[in-house]
Parts: sequence; C-alpha cells; structure tokens
Amino acid sequence: MAAALLARKYKTAFATDVAGILGLLTWPVLGFVVTHQRIEQHYPNHLLHLQSAPTHYTGVVQDYVLQKPGYQSTVLQVEQVKVNGIWQKAAGKVQLSVPHDSEQAYELNYGDVLLVKGAPQEVAPPLNSSQFNYKAYLANKNIYHRHYLQQHQYQKIASDPPMSILYYSIQLRRQLDDVLRERAGEKREYAIASALMLGVKDELDNSIRQAYADTGTIHVLAVSGLHVGLIYSVLMFVLARFSTTARQRWIGAMLVLAVLWLYAFITGLSPSVLRAVVMFSLVTFGVALQRRTSIYNTVAFAALALLFFNPYNLLEVGFQLSFLAVLGIVYLQPKFYNLLEYRHRALDFVWALFTVSLAAQLVTFPLGLYYFHQFPVYFWLANIFVVVAATFVLYSGGRAVAICCARSRLAAL
Repeated sequence: MAAALLARKYKTAFATDVAGILGLLTWPVLGFVVTHQRIEQHYPNHLLHLQSAPTHYTGVVQDYVLQKPGYQSTVLQVEQVKVNGIWQKAAGKVQLSVPHDSEQAYELNYGDVLLVKGAPQEVAPPLNSSQFNYKAYLANKNIYHRHYLQQHQYQKIASDPPMSILYYSIQLRRQLDDVLRERAGEKREYAIASALMLGVKDELDNSIRQAYADTGTIHVLAVSGLHVGLIYSVLMFVLARFSTTARQRWIGAMLVLAVLWLYAFITGLSPSVLRAVVMFSLVTFGVALQRRTSIYNTVAFAALALLFFNPYNLLEVGFQLSFLAVLGIVYLQPKFYNLLEYRHRALDFVWALFTVSLAAQLVTFPLGLYYFHQFPVYFWLANIFVVVAATFVLYSGGRAVAICCARSRLAAL
C-alpha cells in the first residue's frame, strides 16, 4: 500500500515498477502465511507432539459420515486427551472407522462429541513406493492419525456441531436421500439417482463406478459444476426476457443466487458444488451489473477464494480437474464449435455437446493419465446421451422430491 501511494505521488517509472513488483510478491507471501496457519501439525499441542500415548481422548465429528461395507468412516477433531491420568487440551484430526451393525442408518452424526478409549495410530506410509500414498493424501487434509474402533471403545457424550449451517445441510440431504430410497424402488436405480441428485455415493457398487469411468462419464455421478451449470442455464434462459431494466436484472440475479445456494445446501455444501456455485455467483453479479468481465478473471477469483479458505484444495484431484476443465471449455470449445455450422437445431445441439466434451477431455487428458492411468475412448459418444439423460433425471427427480416433501409436510400438519 505504501509503495502504491509513493508511486502515485512521484509518478516515475522506477516507483511504478517497484510498486508493481512488491504488489506481486504479496500474493506468494500471503499464500505462504495462510498455508502455514492451516497446517495443524505446527500447533504445539498437536497429537504428533505428545510425549506419551493417551489412554482416552474426546473430540467432535467434523466431517460427513461415509457408508462402507460393514463400517462407517468419518473424521474426528480432537479437543482433549488423557495422558498419565491428566486431561489436557489437544489438537489434530483422526480418521475414525466404526462398525455398522445396528438397524439405524448412521452410527455417528456430524457434531457428535465422542469419548474414545485408546490411542489413535499414525497413518502408515505405503509399503511400495509405486503404490498410492494414502498417508500423503490424508496429510493434505490435516489428518495424520487413524483409529479403528469397536462399539465398546467410544461413547457419545454430547452434540456440538462446529458449523450449524453444515449440520442442517447434512440433515436435509439425509431426509431427501430417504425420500429417494423409498420412491426409487430398486437399489441400483436409487444409488444412481441419489449420486446424481444429492451426491450421496455410498450405495454405488464398483461395477457402476467402473462402467461410468470407462465411458468417461464418471463426472455425472459426482454432483459438481455440470449439475450447477445445468440449473444455471435453465434459470438464465427463463429470466432472459425479464432483464430489460436494472431492477429486473437484480431481482433475477437474487433469484438465481437463491436457487444456486439452495442447491448447494441440499447437496450438503460439498466442496465440488461450492466451487461451481461461487464461480456462477460471480458470473451472475457481472450480468446484473452489465459489465463484460473476463471469464478467466472470474475463474481465478473463485479459485483464489477457495484456496484462501483451504490452500490444500490445490492438491485435490477434483479441484484440479474441475478448474482445468472449465478453462478448457472456455478457451477451446468456441474454436471447435465454429469449425462446423448446422442449421438444424438438433444437430447444432449435438455438435455443441460434442465440442464441450471434447474440449474438457483434451485439457484434462494429461491429469487423467497421471492419476487414473486410463483414457476413455468413447467419451465423445457417451457424453451426448448421458448428459441429456442426466439433465432429465436432475430436473424430473428434483420436482418429484419437492412434491413428496411437500406432501409429507402437509400430512404432518
């Protein structure tokens, strides 16, 4: 700030260059400081720095509860440990696995405060240098310990959700998931519908996952930018004719923002949806202001905001693929689309879908080979049919769930 003020005062090339260089250097410094603050192992009371193993510890469930065959997994934020008979404050995250052998749907809930007997174990490194490094993967999430529990090893002592909005979001998603479970009928259809609409992939079997992965359409099963983009497109199409005045534009923008953030709330505020909602929210504000902003600046700002909240998002595969795909679509899709021109609307629509898929696949091709060691050769055909079908399922399923919820509310009254 001081350098910028001096540059404006003296108005010399040297002062301007110095101010610009210092301004650019503030970004890596800010990134270093934020990253250092977000690394929990630097805390002096972290579990890694304990002199003796604890006999008990308490903490709060701070993440989603994932269904696995025979057990459930989540993350516990440690608050206190009992070492040598003395309770003391502590920090750190522990990946918990608890057996799921009761009739209730979830053994644990977000916000449950647990008293655990025993000591968590440090995550072991991979035995083979060429295999997936799960320890590094968890370390990027500030998780350095794991604990496989039996029923007698833990006890729920309270409920204190760290974020109330996330707690109610998860509860709503569970209720909607129950509605889908009751209405879908077959387990296979329910699993696909729940994954596509709500992002709940607990019931998906490996054969379904592999089939979508082989055809290059696995993104359909992960609630992300595709789903948010479909909702945004329909809203903007409907509101386009009602945006003649500034008041109408802002009313439309508020409506779009409300629907987008409501969808994010319904899907449990998952990181993939939040990435897309933040980006489309910025685009919506630009449309309301009638300013021609660069989509690259919008994408960069959305990435910056998410990295400020959690710098380790940069190492997430989903984060890398989603932003890279958006940049590829923005830059390459118009070039591909303009190569051919169809007067027939149906052919033009198919060509547009094909060019979007082609642009995204080409840009993410190196990362796909690096992380998954495969390239789906049928993506160009599969995406045309699967995306259209997913759009129909998303809209019709959302309408059906809304009607069922409304009827249940009326019946309760």
